[in-house]
Amino acid sequence: MRLIVYLFLIFLLPLNIHAQEINISIYKDSYLAGETVQAQISLNVDILKELDKTNIEILNDLNQKIAVDIILTKIEKENYFIYFNLPTTIDQGDYTLKIKNL
Repeated sequence: MRLIVYLFLIFLLPLNIHAQEINISIYKDSYLAGETVQAQISLNVDILKELDKTNIEILNDLNQKIAVDIILTKIEKENYFIYFNLPTTIDQGDYTLKIKNL
């Protein structure tokens, strides 16, 4: 059993290190329904392809994807600015901005 846990941790460590190379700066700590969310994404790692809005997801606390129309602008190499309007019907709670498939 211990071996399985150690193997699991060995596989997890590289993922955590890689994830730390993406910095997301959100301009406010909390937003109301209907407000515009703004964030800057800085990639401190060479990526194989350009960041695309299909790589970005907004997830609720149940890990369900929230449909938003994300606008993505490349500022400079590996620095991006995104913004999107929250749905007016969004429930109060914690949400996650996820970068995937880079």
